Amino acid sequence: MVLVAYGTSKNTNQLYAGEFAIYPKDDPGYLRAGLSFATKFNLKKTVYLPYNNTWFGPPPEGPGVTPKLGELHPSLVKRLHAAANSLTPGELEKLKETEQ
Repeated sequence: MVLVAYGTSKNTNQLYAGEFAIYPKDDPGYLRAGLSFATKFNLKKTVYLPYNNTWFGPPPEGPGVTPKLGELHPSLVKRLHAAANSLTPGELEKLKETEQ
């Protein structure tokens, strides 16, 4: 299972509780994430998906590569934790419940 958080390249300089952003200036983290634009992620909007071809396989008409862009660089883990720590206890519990 993979936890997927909603991400957007809009309003990346306006972060709310539960959000963190990755910017081009965050090299090498930005490069490792595989992003094309500054992107913010919202931990209040997440879903667990099975890591299989249904969700993460190459598109039927595509070049045959998985849609995985990259991964979270260790230099950005503190930012992720800060976003998680900014959630209310109820929001954090809801996030944990989606794991089951």
